[in-house]
Amino acid sequence: MQLPRSPAGPAAARDNRERANFFGWNRVSRNSDFSMKLLWTIAVVTVAGLAQAPADLFEKAPPDVDNSLRERVKAFYQCHIDGTYRKAEKYVAEESQDFFYQIQKQRYDSCELLKIVYADNFTKATVTQVCKGKWNINGDERSVSMPLSSGWVRKEGGEWFWQHIPAQQVPTPFGQMDYSAASKEKGGAGPNASKPASPTGLGIPTDMKSAAEMLMKQVVVDKTEVKLSSYEKSSDTITITNNTGGAVKLSFDYEAVVPGFKAELEQKEVPAGGKTTLKFTMVPKDRVAKPTLNTRILVEPLFQQFPVTIVFGIPPEVEKLIPKK
Repeated sequence: MQLPRSPAGPAAARDNRERANFFGWNRVSRNSDFSMKLLWTIAVVTVAGLAQAPADLFEKAPPDVDNSLRERVKAFYQCHIDGTYRKAEKYVAEESQDFFYQIQKQRYDSCELLKIVYADNFTKATVTQVCKGKWNINGDERSVSMPLSSGWVRKEGGEWFWQHIPAQQVPTPFGQMDYSAASKEKGGAGPNASKPASPTGLGIPTDMKSAAEMLMKQVVVDKTEVKLSSYEKSSDTITITNNTGGAVKLSFDYEAVVPGFKAELEQKEVPAGGKTTLKFTMVPKDRVAKPTLNTRILVEPLFQQFPVTIVFGIPPEVEKLIPKK
């Protein structure tokens, strides 16, 4: 079955280009809107992943312990609102200060405490804040509220201190992504890394771009160039692998029409961990040389695209007429 061109022709192709790759393929407004939606989706699921266990709901900290933590958390994040990061140092545990000095600091417009989960007889706590700030997405600065989790430890004397807890994975709508692996690639906060990457150390990447980049690498194709023949029957295939934790939908788009050319997706919806093939066939109507065809594989709901170049080999009699270099 040949995948038909969109009835809107070039207009539909332009629309697809507008929706494609929010990491720089096409910088348009719709692209930026999707970037924000993807970031917020990741953020919402991240908060859901940090939800309290049922037992935690019935285990309340002593009022003095709870009030002390809330005051320290408020003061710590107020330093990030004011941009006075050096003042925040007194709220950082000694063993985490080197990390805190090196990490990128994010300034917020406001922060609101969402929840506290206590552990180890109320000597440790995970605090989730929702902070509003300006986040740079693909060169477009937007004001967004994002959830941030941080670890806190109660030292001798009863005072609470911010403590760095390395994030190994980030929950997303497509399953868990290994954030530590991405950090290593960027020289970041992995076990073998020499210095921390750009995350705030609050348990979630600062700008969420790292998590989004990881997500965009989960769907892969084995090649982006296909070779067919202009003068005899030929075929080729591309294998598409979905490494996300959820299903993705595929479509194939091209603008020009080449007589005898067909493209067929084995599956238009690929389950988590699944593979499919895109088969190309060419049954030429004549022996005339065919122009190179530029096409795209589109991935939903990621709005991701893979450009695919289709090259048609020319007949031997035509090749002989081409001057040698």
